[in-house]
Amino acid sequence: VLLRAAAAVPGELSVKTVTGRFAGPITLRGVLYRADAFELRAEEMTVDWSPLALLRATLRITAWHSPQVFITLAPGNAATPAPPEWRLPWRVELAGIRIAQLAIHRGDAHLVTFERTELDASLHADKIDLQRLALRTNHAALGLSGTYTARAPFPLDVRSVLEWQARADMPVAARGRLHGDLQRLAFEQAFSAPFTGSLRGEVHDPLTQRRWSAALD
Repeated sequence: VLLRAAAAVPGELSVKTVTGRFAGPITLRGVLYRADAFELRAEEMTVDWSPLALLRATLRITAWHSPQVFITLAPGNAATPAPPEWRLPWRVELAGIRIAQLAIHRGDAHLVTFERTELDASLHADKIDLQRLALRTNHAALGLSGTYTARAPFPLDVRSVLEWQARADMPVAARGRLHGDLQRLAFEQAFSAPFTGSLRGEVHDPLTQRRWSAALD
């Protein structure tokens, strides 16, 4: 069932072994997902779900734990492809997604490792409702929530909360918003520590020309 749901999303998914009970939990080993400019690898994932939710055309994941996940993005000099359009045949509810360590690379270069990642979201047709994405490193915590539609012009509206301990005596706190579509994106960022102020601006044609303007208040 999980593999059939993944088949509705562009890209290629492979899993070496699947063990467990139909009613859950289920353990997947050797997970590899590839899409344009993106790759995800995990040696092990443990998934629990609600089979009864299938009666209402819903794939409901109640827990999804992985000790380590690797994400590799295309090198910085690679062309930025347009995101794919997709439409799921049923609703997907994701709750209790927990990753102990999430490492992100761009090509061979390491970008960041998150020591804890938590996700709650739902997907219906071509829309994503991100209730909560929490990312934490040793010195920073980032929270995201918002919506996205996987259909041109790909509208999105995402809010962020950032806490960053740049130095022991200099904590940084900020709240932001990114909204618009892939023709024009607007952003606002409000800082509350170590100083107060705001940054706002917009980016036109973010995948190609990347014409942008910004102002600091």
